[in-house]
Amino acid sequence: MTDRSNRLARNLLKNRATSGDKIAFYMRNRPEYLEGLAAAFKARLTHVNVNYRYIENELLYLLDNADATTCIFSGEFIDHVEKIRGQLPGVTQWVQVDDGFPLMDGAIAFEDYATKGDANALDIKGFAEAQLLTSA
Repeated sequence: MTDRSNRLARNLLKNRATSGDKIAFYMRNRPEYLEGLAAAFKARLTHVNVNYRYIENELLYLLDNADATTCIFSGEFIDHVEKIRGQLPGVTQWVQVDDGFPLMDGAIAFEDYATKGDANALDIKGFAEAQLLTSA
């Protein structure tokens, strides 16, 4: 879990996510949700939960108003994601969890992010830590 979430966090940051960005999770409860959540905390990304029952108009509204830049989604929701992703230019990373559906064109495989790259802990200071360091 530690290595996978570290790799996931590093890969999200390496591919245009910036600390403070919003990361949406559009899936049912599953292990990748927890790995993604841990990665979001490590990369200082803000978690946005998306109800798995949402359909296109609700999904579009939520991702747009949340200013999400990354969306991790289950393959079972490809139909909904494909219909709205063209309307969300701010979402620069669509990361797909493999649950038996083909990888969506332009999506990044979650397993690639979780298994490839540096698994070392990230050295990102939180806001409170940064404030303590600058006030000393």
